[in-house]
Amino acid sequence: MKIIMPLLSILLCFALLELGLRGHGWFLGNDRGVYPLAEDKRLDWRPSEVPMTNKRQNFVGHDPIIYFTDHRGFRGFPKEHKPDKQTLLVIGDSYTQGLDVNQEEVYYESFTHQYNVYAFGAAGYGTYQQYLSLKLFLNEIKPDLVILQFCSNDIINNSFELTKLDSQNAVNFDRRFLLNGQEYKHSDLSFKFKLYQGLKFLRMADFFVSNFYKIKARLQPKTLEVKITEGSIDLQYVKKEAVHTTEILRKIIGLVGLEKIRIFNVSGASPLRDIYDEITADLGLKKLDEPIIEELYKTPDIFAKDGSHFNKKGHKMLGSGLISKLLE
Repeated sequence: MKIIMPLLSILLCFALLELGLRGHGWFLGNDRGVYPLAEDKRLDWRPSEVPMTNKRQNFVGHDPIIYFTDHRGFRGFPKEHKPDKQTLLVIGDSYTQGLDVNQEEVYYESFTHQYNVYAFGAAGYGTYQQYLSLKLFLNEIKPDLVILQFCSNDIINNSFELTKLDSQNAVNFDRRFLLNGQEYKHSDLSFKFKLYQGLKFLRMADFFVSNFYKIKARLQPKTLEVKITEGSIDLQYVKKEAVHTTEILRKIIGLVGLEKIRIFNVSGASPLRDIYDEITADLGLKKLDEPIIEELYKTPDIFAKDGSHFNKKGHKMLGSGLISKLLE
């Protein structure tokens, strides 16, 4: 009896905490912002479906924007598919999801006069999530060209060992990795993450884990990209882990065909970008980067308030440069 009463008290406290957190979320509703991502068993996660509307969406951590997707999560899709135009399939990450700009301001809107454009990207995606997206949508869209939007931190996202070192860009979804030809989930490689995945239906588990990541990020404010650039992370180790990015890009080439792929990297000059340049050159991938990315980073006032993603001006300049390169 002496043991049962304290246990019941602890369980009651947990139950009240769970009810309190659920009630807190219900009470705040959309005032605290909509989460722009949804779990997806085929892709690990994807953009949340947002019906077409002129109402501004209030996403967590972003200014309100006009944003909508189709039922699959595509933010870019033609109102009418015109058979006399070639079709582009753009696959990317947060830069392609574009949570800092309105619907008509995203960079790939610059392509729509010349092409039927389908664009799909989600915050946190690495190259393997892009490969999974291509596997899912390639036969449905049947594109003439596939444009891969790369970011230098994809080299980190594609490596389980490097993601463990990156407190700033952690995601709560069960990311899949391709390691030496074998697919693994994050939960397969980490008992702590597996435990979280098993308990995340509890609001308090999600609350504690998400706040743990926030505290960890504040204690270690520098991203792994910055640490690599500063030289505090062994660059040879990073290059060794970049083999996973090469492995995934080879699978994409095998799936799509080398001649149908164009790639560009939204990141500025850095050691990670140098690694990207080496990988793409070795694989013979056709890049759309030069000279637009270098010019973009020399231009003032191109970033959103987070200091890394592009604002309206940045997206417009990027789109103009990319379409010029595509039409050469």
